[in-house]
Amino acid sequence: SRQKPMAQALVPSLATSQRAPRVPLGCRVSRRAPVARSVARPDPIVARDEDARRDPPTTSEAPTLDRRELLVAAAASCASAPLAARADTEDIAKAYDGYAATYDDLDGGAFATETLGLEKARRDLTSRATGDVLELGVGTGLNLPGYDLRAGGAIRSLTAVDISGGMLNEARTRADELGFRVQTNAEFEAGRIAEAEAAAAAMAMAALQAGAGVEATPEAVETAVAAQLAAQRRAEEEAKKPPPVRFVVADVENLPFPDASFDCVVDTFSLCVFEHPERALRELHRVLRPGGVALLVEHSRSAVGALGWYQDAVAIPVKALAKGCAWNQDVVGLVEGAGLTIVGTTPSLFGLLTAVEATKAA
Repeated sequence: SRQKPMAQALVPSLATSQRAPRVPLGCRVSRRAPVARSVARPDPIVARDEDARRDPPTTSEAPTLDRRELLVAAAASCASAPLAARADTEDIAKAYDGYAATYDDLDGGAFATETLGLEKARRDLTSRATGDVLELGVGTGLNLPGYDLRAGGAIRSLTAVDISGGMLNEARTRADELGFRVQTNAEFEAGRIAEAEAAAAAMAMAALQAGAGVEATPEAVETAVAAQLAAQRRAEEEAKKPPPVRFVVADVENLPFPDASFDCVVDTFSLCVFEHPERALRELHRVLRPGGVALLVEHSRSAVGALGWYQDAVAIPVKALAKGCAWNQDVVGLVEGAGLTIVGTTPSLFGLLTAVEATKAA
């Protein structure tokens, strides 16, 4: 039999009213059993070239809320998170490989994306990404259309990670359809090496011109000039192309990138299902460059009236029904605990969602 959409499944457990709310129009049905997006393990999942292989609640009774619409919105917003269960990392990756082709059904259809404004929340966030960008838990690439990936645009490169190669294949397909300049991991790294060589050539020329302990023999000058000209030609050619995009299989709690690799890290609606969100955020902090920016939009504990208390009261059954979504996280506290400085927060949907901009100290 077909499962109920998550928003419909959650609402009866959240309200004490005898009349069950109607199913929101646009909610689609998922046929899949849910699993976790990320589970910590001792060893990192090494980034690999994608071309290599294409308990009931403890409170006695929950309070009745007057507005059924609020309950529907709350349930549906939680349902938008990736589903999670606890298993080892390899099992999770295999399961998501199988779910990838139809995983977008879990986004809740038009009701979640349009009525609840989840699509707008994604676009508002990704439009602010600049420099070398990393997206955590990219999934099937729902955020990809929101990035400024034009030639000469705000983004220099985009690296998107997920624990599932199958999910990344879907994201890669979406990127191809959008006309993005998708590279393999090897091609991406080759570009970085070429940039480093160009920088070294510029430094060598500057040293020759300054006479900084370098003998300006004709051969040395000729070599330095040739290297600098080649670097300039490459830079001019690269400036005419859109920025490169790569997809990497990785565990967000143990990222396979050097320290200070990115100017911006993006995450949308994934923090609530990470088994150890504090670890994921510490990794985010590690790979950010000094002065870099973290852009998040996450499920969060509401500060509106008694709604936050209500989220706490029903957190256990909601987490069970939403297969791992901890919808009452203190997102700001988690971000600050990772050593990031909050620049601004924007709550929405009665405070059930929070967009966060934070920075790493320069």
